Amino acid sequence: MAKDTEIKREFMDKTARKLGGLLIFSPGVAIDLIERCRMEKLKVLGLDGFFLHEGGGVQPSMEHSLDLSNVESSRTHDLAFEFIRAREGKGLHFEVVVASDT
Repeated sequence: MAKDTEIKREFMDKTARKLGGLLIFSPGVAIDLIERCRMEKLKVLGLDGFFLHEGGGVQPSMEHSLDLSNVESSRTHDLAFEFIRAREGKGLHFEVVVASDT
């Protein structure tokens, strides 16, 4: 099994919301997932921010999304950590997009 798939399965039960194929995490769990990616040397391609509403509503936020696809792999983890921490207290949750290792 590919490492990125293995990590996604490991964190699947920690999602705040599953939306189709998206796994949306609380900020703390997103940080844990990113740390796990760093340990496995998997690049974080980006973060997509979402507001979750009672009753199941999900509102994407382009303003709170980050594209790291053109950033050197070794820098993506720290940039992702900083991005999430800068948004603490705003009620955001995140999808973490990870590069496939296949």
